[in-house]
Amino acid sequence: MKTKRGKKYLIIFATIFFLSLDALPACADIIYDDFDDGVLDHAWNISFDNASNWTYAESGSELVVTNIIPTEYNKWSTVTLTQSCDPLADFQIDFDFSWDSDGSYMAMQKITLSLFDINDEMIATVGYVDAWFSRRGMQYAAIENDTFSSGNNTLPLAGFTAVDITRYDGNINILWNNSSLIYGTSSAPLSSVSLAFSFYPYSLGSIFGTESVDLIADPPPIPTPEPDTMLLIGLGLLGLAGFGRRYRIKE
Repeated sequence: MKTKRGKKYLIIFATIFFLSLDALPACADIIYDDFDDGVLDHAWNISFDNASNWTYAESGSELVVTNIIPTEYNKWSTVTLTQSCDPLADFQIDFDFSWDSDGSYMAMQKITLSLFDINDEMIATVGYVDAWFSRRGMQYAAIENDTFSSGNNTLPLAGFTAVDITRYDGNINILWNNSSLIYGTSSAPLSSVSLAFSFYPYSLGSIFGTESVDLIADPPPIPTPEPDTMLLIGLGLLGLAGFGRRYRIKE
């Protein structure tokens, strides 16, 4: 009886292990782009508002935007990348990005991530906003009609941040480097995400520095087991098999 029970446990353990290995590469991300293949993914729909063109490249593991060509001055020029997904009630979006004003207070730029429902109504948004000439930028976030801003001159001329937007049971939390910016509620299913790169061509003179996105993902990437870890687990399975064999011999 003990021999059969030990063998049963070994079979169950081995089955779960190998099924989990099969599941890792097949775990389809609903939204995912780490911008590392040199070409902007065709899943993104690109639109222009008061802009005729932009200069960008996928460099290393980042989408780097270095210029936006405006069609009219004293008005925001924006390039928006939008991607749709199956409607989601709960989500955990990982958004890593950076900005650089080229060491100048003359930069006027924004980079934001926005989430929309099936009616194209905004659920949440978060990003870096430098909307004032001769000043540095700030953190900005919103959940439906509630907004948060850290105020002008509160962020450096260049920086990097990891943003997480989570919603469980209708409760949304937006974190900036693990610190909560704003908390609220929304029950509308998530249907699309938009990355917006913006430049304000001020008639008195302004510049667009550099904006980069390193990752956008829902759910966040699942770490793949290292080869050494896989080897140890495999050896552990072999050890269990050997233990079961010795146990049967003793019986």
